Amino acid sequence: YDTLEAKVQERTAELKAAQSELVHAGKLAVLGQMSAGMAHELNQPLAALHTLSDNAALLIERGRLPEAQSNLERIGQLVQRLARLTGQLKVFAHKSGEEAPKPVRVQQAIGQAASLLSARLRAGSVEMSVQVEPPDLAVACDDIRLEQVLGNLLGNAVNALEASDVRRIEIIATCSGPTCTIAVRNSGPCIDPGILARLFEPFVTSKPAGKGLGLGLVISSHIVRAFGGNLSARNLTPTGVEFIIELPCAMDAIHTA
Repeated sequence: YDTLEAKVQERTAELKAAQSELVHAGKLAVLGQMSAGMAHELNQPLAALHTLSDNAALLIERGRLPEAQSNLERIGQLVQRLARLTGQLKVFAHKSGEEAPKPVRVQQAIGQAASLLSARLRAGSVEMSVQVEPPDLAVACDDIRLEQVLGNLLGNAVNALEASDVRRIEIIATCSGPTCTIAVRNSGPCIDPGILARLFEPFVTSKPAGKGLGLGLVISSHIVRAFGGNLSARNLTPTGVEFIIELPCAMDAIHTA
């Protein structure tokens, strides 16, 4: 019996390792598909950097320092954009198979994500409500990763509410059997159906040019799938958008801890 148990554990470990390799290979394949769009995302700011740096040098030579300073500030902004792009790609390519899921309290993860965006929520006069039932609801995930996903969804919601008269975000988390559902709803405009159908593809975004890279939702979706879950989106009626995170429930682990 002991020998059989050891063999089962060994085969299980081998299967998990193989699954991790397949997930990582899938991510690298998606990165390959990104190459055309990524070239555009990189070439545009690089060309602007070249022009701005040349102009800044000429402006300094002519003593037009305020204009040169403006160019240098714009260069700094473009560098940050490039750093954000490459940083997101690095996170996406990261081999995360070794990260074992653990019980994460949903209420705490939401609180952490909201605290990082508190200044933007106040500045945008956004009303936010959170309902977690039961209060100690927990999911099998990684706390930092879940906060990253929630932070991305909340940040997108704040952006979507900029032109809305009613600015409200609702987060409702519930558990049904083995699955926990976290719904993030905003009262902003609906997403164009053509974009909604491709929302989780690389470089697809409903944001204006220059305001979004179209990678946040791709990375968020991959994080959720890595922990055996799913991330989806739908338009509400008559207006608004809802993002739904589905993750394995970890209530038993919380109660026995």
